[in-house]
Amino acid sequence: MSTLADSPAAAIFKVLFAEAWYLDRYPDASALGALEHFLAVGDAAGCWPHPLFDSGYYGSQHPELAQQGGARFAHYLQHGGRDGSNPHPLFRSHFYLEQAPDLKASGGLPLAHYLAEGEAQGLAPNPLFDSQYYSAHNPDLAQLYSLLIHYAEWGAREARMPNPLFLPDFYEEQVRGRFVERQSLLVHYLDHGDREGLLPHPLFDPSYYGECEPAGDSEDGCPENVVR
Repeated sequence: MSTLADSPAAAIFKVLFAEAWYLDRYPDASALGALEHFLAVGDAAGCWPHPLFDSGYYGSQHPELAQQGGARFAHYLQHGGRDGSNPHPLFRSHFYLEQAPDLKASGGLPLAHYLAEGEAQGLAPNPLFDSQYYSAHNPDLAQLYSLLIHYAEWGAREARMPNPLFLPDFYEEQVRGRFVERQSLLVHYLDHGDREGLLPHPLFDPSYYGECEPAGDSEDGCPENVVR
């Protein structure tokens, strides 16, 4: 596998490598320098280059990388971001690409597009994170670079709602005893809860919503566009 420095994805790498964040997370890297540390040992060792790139999670989608030196982020830049692999549990690449057909056609990198313009345009990184709702209900976050980064690092722990129909405290009661950490409640629902019939909100039953008719076809129909 070619190195990041030699990759045509080098420009995107610079966008997705959060140097100050990296040094805060891995203070020992300061002796060598954040970028140098990451290129020399960090990527292969599973260090995160960005708050929205979970190296362990990405590696679980590509177990073959363990036999290829373990450079997860290099693989994501060159291959994974375009084959639909997810860089983070809260960023679902296939879902995102369906909202951005031009990006899909061009072979652009979903996470880079989301950070550069997608979030500002109201595109969603997963079916249950609504950046416009999150912004409107958290005015203290108005100047942040990325609302999804805030939610991933702090908002989920603080039980802030990612959309109007996911109530963290309510969902947490349903998974009590399963060792689901508070910051992982939304991810648990995306991966398991919906399938298991757990409810995201006391006033929203997805199984009922999935079975009833659209409001225009029946007097008892379901409301449209409840969740983006």
